Amino acid sequence: MDEDLSIINTNTRNEKIKNFFVNNKSKIISGIIILIIIILGVFSYDKYLINKKKDISDSYNSIIIDYSEKTKEKNS
Repeated sequence: MDEDLSIINTNTRNEKIKNFFVNNKSKIISGIIILIIIILGVFSYDKYLINKKKDISDSYNSIIIDYSEKTKEKNS
């Protein structure tokens, strides 16, 4: 008797899980797509910031090099 009840409970639980996924398939897929878009957005923004910092540092370095070359010319 207890074995029958446990089998019925297991089957009922499995059926509820299956029904949940079937009934909410579009919500689950939408959630996964939104999560992927958010993750890609965060990584893209981080890459953008890194490239922006690199451009600023390159610009700064070129200005410093030009300035030091001009001061050497004046001193010579």
